[in-house]
Amino acid sequence: MTPDDTTHHPMTDNAGETATAIKIILAIVVLLVLWAGSVVLWGIPGLYLPAVALTAVIYIVLVLLSRG
Repeated sequence: MTPDDTTHHPMTDNAGETATAIKIILAIVVLLVLWAGSVVLWGIPGLYLPAVALTAVIYIVLVLLSRG
């Protein structure tokens, strides 16, 4: 038995976590690109209207987080 067989490397067990992190980062990048596209297409209203629309979503997320 070689020493490599007995050692446990925690970095090799996080493939699922890495895939989840990549999906989250990709979703954030896509949303930012879409938001930038709305600014290019519609100007200043394309900048602030999505933020105003997401206010209710963030409020709901905060309520859900506070409830545990």
